[in-house]
Amino acid sequence: MRFSFLSRKQSGCVYITILLLHFLFIASAQPAISFTPVVTSGLNTPVYVTNAGDSSNRLFIVEKDGVIKIYDGNSMIATPFLDVRQLVSTLGERGLLSIAFHPQYKTNRYFFIYYTNLSGDITIARYQTRADNSNVADSSSGVVLLNIPKPYANHNGGTLAFGKDGYLYFATGDGGGAGDINNNAQNGNSLLGKMIRINVTISTSPPYYIIPTDNPFVNDTTVKDEIWDLGLRNPFRWSFDRLTGDIWIGDVGQSSREEVDFEPDSSKGGNNYGWHCYEGNLPYNTTGCLSQNSYKFPIFNYGRSSANGGSTVIGGMVYRGSDYPFLYGYYICADHFSGNGWLITPNGSNGWNVTLQAGLPTSIASFGEAENGELYATSLNDTLYQVKAEEILPVRLTYWHAQLQNNNVTLSWETAFEQNLQQFDIEYSTGDLKFKKLATITATNKPSGSAYNYSYDVKAVTKFFYRLKMVDRDGALQYSNIISITANGINQNFILPNVINDRVLNIQLNEPFSDLNMYSTDGKKIFHQALAGRTGRLNVILPPLSAGIYFIQLCSRNSKIAQKIVVR
Repeated sequence: MRFSFLSRKQSGCVYITILLLHFLFIASAQPAISFTPVVTSGLNTPVYVTNAGDSSNRLFIVEKDGVIKIYDGNSMIATPFLDVRQLVSTLGERGLLSIAFHPQYKTNRYFFIYYTNLSGDITIARYQTRADNSNVADSSSGVVLLNIPKPYANHNGGTLAFGKDGYLYFATGDGGGAGDINNNAQNGNSLLGKMIRINVTISTSPPYYIIPTDNPFVNDTTVKDEIWDLGLRNPFRWSFDRLTGDIWIGDVGQSSREEVDFEPDSSKGGNNYGWHCYEGNLPYNTTGCLSQNSYKFPIFNYGRSSANGGSTVIGGMVYRGSDYPFLYGYYICADHFSGNGWLITPNGSNGWNVTLQAGLPTSIASFGEAENGELYATSLNDTLYQVKAEEILPVRLTYWHAQLQNNNVTLSWETAFEQNLQQFDIEYSTGDLKFKKLATITATNKPSGSAYNYSYDVKAVTKFFYRLKMVDRDGALQYSNIISITANGINQNFILPNVINDRVLNIQLNEPFSDLNMYSTDGKKIFHQALAGRTGRLNVILPPLSAGIYFIQLCSRNSKIAQKIVVR
């Protein structure tokens, strides 16, 4: 496209008609998540958050010590919803770990909690909300559905949720210790290290649940009827996709790998996720194990170090809200210790695209949904966050420079962000704007960005033009600005990127300029900064601006240049 500035005189600088080449950004946008604090006081070690599905739009926040509190969308309600501290052991990983509301909670007022009792057993209990106050549970209404004894204090699992089929699911840890020394996860006669599926009843006397007739092991005398899946180590956080019914499991690793498992809604259960024979996709202790193809391996796993990912995966949720349509369908999970997060989505070829995002809050203990599908997260730092997102391009280019010395051209560029980026194609022209590929450089694809250099010899130099073609993994493209180099080695000034997201204008000044002016498309001057003859790289902080198209003009005694920018 061609844009022109009309001649006019203003502030000591004379505008002349300048033709600018502008290249359209056509790369596919990617979501980047952020965590915005919503509640920062009044919480004590919050480990879980969810909604009641009763059209009240309340969030129920579970605290490790045995208290459940309500956030009504504006503030915390002072009176706890439920207080069962007298029933709960909080030693180590123990505690009150989650809550799930009956699918007909709005009419029957039943909900279920998952906790470790004073003996350390995993306990599933049913309670009822008071009829006269929907913000307070009847603490005397509690009945126990299941007690599952455990040999150690750790590896308790911790999440229970209702599926689209109306049944209650919960995932237990292997009982604790190291390496599942009791082989609970592979033992069909133990409810430890399993995904459990039961049909809860609303009777006032036992039994409070029955076995669904289509559970996968009801006809197998070697496996307990309650079991849906087996071979899990410590599935502390798992979830259903509220749209599809698919199951996503974050299973905490032993010493090498953290893993995320996926089970489609079409599954009939009976999956074996491999622990303790395998940890992630690596063998752990295969003595007495089945053949490798007997196990279901994770769709994503990462190493247990801060450099590789972290050391405790916190299973997340698939975003099904409406505030961030570009995030729709992405599964979001995080690591408790490293502050790394991942966005996972199908790649269309029976595989998965996984994107790392670093720098998230640490100590995340759970993700949860509001009734409208927006996502929240709890942190053991006594904070409730809302998960938000912005739309970003796969690469943010901050520096693009050419230098000539002794018939050698060095092209240098830097990025502040890379995500799902495939490569950089360096293209050149001798002035006819018919660009040819000079070289291809593979992208490092580091979320924090990278620096690149490419050098080559030229036999004769008049004037060369260069641009970068940045190729996303899905084939989408975006181009840099054009820079040029002449016989004296001075290249064209530029502003890059010309799409401004964060009010920071990145400029490369290769000759001294006195002034920088910013104009709206109707020619109104809206910003000025004195440059005082500076050269080199310069970051200019722009004032708050409405999204739209603007023009930047650089003025000196000998030259004036202008460039279009887009503020988002």
